[in-house]
Amino acid sequence: MDATESRENAVPCGKNAIPMALKYIREHCDRDITLTEVAKAAWVSPTYFSRLFVHTTGIHFSEYLRRCRLERAKELLTSYSLSIKEIALASGFHSAAYFIKLFSAEYGMTPGEYRRSGGITD
Repeated sequence: MDATESRENAVPCGKNAIPMALKYIREHCDRDITLTEVAKAAWVSPTYFSRLFVHTTGIHFSEYLRRCRLERAKELLTSYSLSIKEIALASGFHSAAYFIKLFSAEYGMTPGEYRRSGGITD
């Protein structure tokens, strides 16, 4: 690999883009947001943002967004007496069934079980 190739494949640090993006995602994960929207909020192109995000966080944008939504749901499950469907929608998921499937896969229990446990997972 020559110096030109190395420069083309390198992902610069993008000093403020990722912190800005993470803040934006946390504040807006309860609604439909796209990689393009978050890249725009971070003042970078979507292609650059996608590469920089993975390089910096070690995970893809969609995975981070999913985790953020699940964390929001965990907070709602232990703080409010909303139905599972209401929590799914308030966390940015389009259906309760999909939310339950993702939650169960991530935490090894259903949202209802998590709520009954008082928010304690193994």
